[in-house]
Amino acid sequence: MSWQSDWQACKNILCIRPDNLGDVIMMTPVFRSLKESLPGIKVTLLTSSVGGKVTPFIRDIDDSIIYDAPWIERETKPEHLSFSRRRESSSLQRFSKDVFPLVNTLQEKQFDAAILLTNYSQNPLPLAFLAYLSGIPKILGYCRELPNHLMNYWVPDTEPFTFPVHGVRRQLRLLAKIGVQTTSDHLSLQINEKTPRKVEKKLLAREINLEKPFLVMHPGVSLKRRQYPNELFIEAGKKLTTELPYQILLTGTDNETTLTEYVQKQLGNSAFSLAGELSLEEFISLIGLADVVISNNTAVVHIAAATGTPIVDLYARSNPEHTPWKVKNRVLYFDIPKKMRTQNTTLLWTTPKESKPMPQPHHIVQAVKELLTNSEETSLPQEMIHW
Repeated sequence: MSWQSDWQACKNILCIRPDNLGDVIMMTPVFRSLKESLPGIKVTLLTSSVGGKVTPFIRDIDDSIIYDAPWIERETKPEHLSFSRRRESSSLQRFSKDVFPLVNTLQEKQFDAAILLTNYSQNPLPLAFLAYLSGIPKILGYCRELPNHLMNYWVPDTEPFTFPVHGVRRQLRLLAKIGVQTTSDHLSLQINEKTPRKVEKKLLAREINLEKPFLVMHPGVSLKRRQYPNELFIEAGKKLTTELPYQILLTGTDNETTLTEYVQKQLGNSAFSLAGELSLEEFISLIGLADVVISNNTAVVHIAAATGTPIVDLYARSNPEHTPWKVKNRVLYFDIPKKMRTQNTTLLWTTPKESKPMPQPHHIVQAVKELLTNSEETSLPQEMIHW
């Protein structure tokens, strides 16, 4: 019996993507392909508290479960993991507080199958173990090690021994093993049709001229090693407002308000700071309204891809598989400072042949001008040849 026929009877599938908001957005073709290939199924996503924020805007997710896995990299430790070693009398206590409730939840849901949607740099075995403990009968995923009974639908992972493919392509290839395909592999997000008007009202309240076009600039990033230097962002913004008839809207999270306000003061009256003023749905709408987005390589890039907005992606070379997917783009690579490279990023540095110097502000301006005048889609995953 083939894998494809094994999965045709599945009606209740758990997808596991344990990391961040942008990673979940990149999986929208995966959820779509499951719905198209296995009609009538229910798709539940197990993801982090950050990744879970975007699930209301993904049509093909029916339910979500939140779990901040301790083996996933993030800037701050989740509250449920902040145990004192002195107070924690045994590892079993931690296991009972953290893992047992999740396993109980998964058991109650009675899933037919689990699909592990991991990057090559993530170990799938902890996720496979969770699914195994929960009694999920079919478990599909990539793994470099022999998983034995933890993963009964196992695809050997050749990355990074072969150059990593784009994250979307990686997961669609995984689903092809069970006969799951999609008619459209573009990213997608769905918001209320009234949201753009709400955003326009907020912009008018800030005295932003809706008759004049605008660019979005996003200077913040979740992982500091990926951050393009603030002073170069400022210089690029000054050049853009001088050379192009555009307003610049600076966006960011609540925690990035100080940064965006600082950049705005340096840019002057043609720039506006909106950090912390928009809901996620409104932010998605704003990205869709912009002519071009300039951002560090973070979730904003994937929101832009989902809304079809051209993107200038300032890409620190860590994971190569997260470039903009099927949208007009220019990717400007730069090296992570040596002092900020982790063991994971050091491994990836065996692949690039040459060092990438920091892109300069005039490179950003040139990239924006190209995107504004060039109607052709730029799609990097062949296979990130400029990496």
